[in-house]
Amino acid sequence: MMQTSESAAHRGGKFRVAGTFWIVLASVAGAAMLAANRAPARSIESPIFFRKMAGQLGPVLYSAETPSFDLFISRQETDVVLHDEIAPAGELPRGKITVVNAYATVLRLRFVNASLPTSVVPLAPVRRSHLAQFSYAAVAYRGIYAGTDVILRGNRRRVSFQVILSPGADPNHVVLQLAGATSIKLNAHGDAMIHSGRDSLVLRRPVASIKGSKRSFWGAYKLESGNRLRFIIPALASQSSAGFAD
Repeated sequence: MMQTSESAAHRGGKFRVAGTFWIVLASVAGAAMLAANRAPARSIESPIFFRKMAGQLGPVLYSAETPSFDLFISRQETDVVLHDEIAPAGELPRGKITVVNAYATVLRLRFVNASLPTSVVPLAPVRRSHLAQFSYAAVAYRGIYAGTDVILRGNRRRVSFQVILSPGADPNHVVLQLAGATSIKLNAHGDAMIHSGRDSLVLRRPVASIKGSKRSFWGAYKLESGNRLRFIIPALASQSSAGFAD
């Protein structure tokens, strides 16, 4: 366990060791329980929902689960635990139940040169019929850069970001680092295809909007060295030619 903590500290800094260790441990060890308690399958386009963790996983404030990945959001970063859809493997001939194959890899999403720790707030509360408490359709990093908020959403197959800019804010400084990625490629739609070993995650092409405006428009990703994605936001003066998001 000491070696695991030292390795985590080397990758991400000593102040995150305990939180990261318990995030991954809880995600892998509790994967079978999550699978058993999930709501009935919905369309892959249906949104995922975030729930408050209330100190259950140290620094983690909100989490969300899907059959292929789980999200754990803290003030510093978002950890994405990638895993196969987990189901009981059946019984052995002598009645012994086999162990669930709970393999997982972790992608750490962190904004470069951001104002940390940032304020994390939930958005769009809903009361789902199978849960006693509220859950949320999105989570926002407020003021992660000067005059800039970033909203995180997702569905069962991808994660998406919306950048909210205050008037006069620099639209070109949003850079996301993806620790743990073994390859990153952009597809024909501008989405980022993130691979970590045998697992993968889709980051949808980003959307941008001006604070106070109801209109949003498409941005793009630029792949940079060090597993980084720079958000390319069209100049504010040319919004009409940028293409509005649906």
